Amino acid sequence: MSEPRQTRAQGRTAVSGNVPAARMFAYVRGRLRGFWLRQTLTLIGSASIWLFDSLWLGLATALCAVTGEVVESLILRWIAGRIPREGLSRRLRWLAILASGMQALTISACVALTWFFIPVFEVRFFASAFLIAAIINAGLSRPYFRPAADIRLAIYAITGIGLMTLDLVTMDAARRAAYGFFGAASGMLIYISTLFIAHVERFHDTRRRHEAELARVGEENQRLALVAKYANDSVILTDPQGYIIWVNDAFSRLTGYGFAEAVGHTPGSLLNADQSSPEALQHLVEARRNRVPVRVEILNRTKDDRRLWMETSITPIFDAEGQHQLSIAVERDITQAKAREAELARAREAAEAAGQAKARFLANMSHEIRTPMNGVLGVAELLADTPLSAQQAEYVDTIIESGKALLEIINDILDLAKLQSGKTVVEARPFALAECIDGVLRVLRPTAARKGLELVFAPPADAPTVLGDEGKLRQILMNLVGNAVK
Repeated sequence: MSEPRQTRAQGRTAVSGNVPAARMFAYVRGRLRGFWLRQTLTLIGSASIWLFDSLWLGLATALCAVTGEVVESLILRWIAGRIPREGLSRRLRWLAILASGMQALTISACVALTWFFIPVFEVRFFASAFLIAAIINAGLSRPYFRPAADIRLAIYAITGIGLMTLDLVTMDAARRAAYGFFGAASGMLIYISTLFIAHVERFHDTRRRHEAELARVGEENQRLALVAKYANDSVILTDPQGYIIWVNDAFSRLTGYGFAEAVGHTPGSLLNADQSSPEALQHLVEARRNRVPVRVEILNRTKDDRRLWMETSITPIFDAEGQHQLSIAVERDITQAKAREAELARAREAAEAAGQAKARFLANMSHEIRTPMNGVLGVAELLADTPLSAQQAEYVDTIIESGKALLEIINDILDLAKLQSGKTVVEARPFALAECIDGVLRVLRPTAARKGLELVFAPPADAPTVLGDEGKLRQILMNLVGNAVK
């Protein structure tokens, strides 16, 4: 009797995601696969009874055992065909338990027939061995479907205890004393069987945990492999000697070298260009020699001799004992970023050149304007020395002060050019603070008067002479008071 191939295929596919149903299916499959092995043991037991006692008793025990096995196998085959559709339903569960109980009862019946109908005391050890073999067989299936195994173990335990109790009740005292050795031996075998079954269960639990952990790690590794394979960045794995053992698709897209072309070579032999920075290459060599992480920007060449700027990050991987296993290099194409960086540098240089040109233009214009302005001031000062009325003298003074203020502006433009070149100078010369302020107000009074405003300055009689840059202070006051008047 064998399990149909179609049933096995359907069962594995349908119950793979349902753990209880998968275990039930494994239990059914194991019982069906072990059918002929169990019949071999039945044949050995029946043949022994036939040879050493009675043909009819051997045939009776064989028929009893095989009947239970066949009925259970038929039920389990029917269950196996329905697990993919029903899962572990209550109906299938109870059918499997009842089938296991029925099969255990037939085995117990065979043991009882041998126990009572062979008039040799030593046959009890033979029957006990057969019963213990059945107990071990039941225990092996316990990790997969515990209720069926437990019902078998309970029936076998009741059978063994019942048979031995009947012996103790019916035999005389002298025989009962000798019976103790048989009971002790049977107890030891049962104890060993219990330990064996417990060990098998622990083994199965450990294996299931390991399989679950391996499945989890496998899924995680598969996800990581997919990330590495389909990442946009180039990924290179190298052995401790620096030779390539794996590259992803992005490496091939960026460099033009296929997987087979890259494996077995060093990254440098494929990618280093004549223009690659010697300092960056030396940095990579030292990091590999010292087995430390490194990040550099380096100019690489492709298979078709194009140039690519790559940001390369290399990380060494060590095992639990600290041995270098491999290195992972992740390379990102930064060619466009480098181009933008160069473009910005050129724009910055152009802006600096434009600023310098502007400064030169302002300086030249300031020199050109200052010359006629000095001429205007000179003529105004000469005019001030001629006989003038009080009003004319005031007008001339205003012209002189305004000219001086304009000249200061021109000088400030020159100072701006000096400031941009880092050569600005703040003068420190003594001057009369009151005169400086009064001169500013004289220039701005006509503008204020047109707005109906009056600018008044009442300096103290002992106004001090101060040390500083009179021209810059005059310009500051001109801006502040002029803005106030506006």
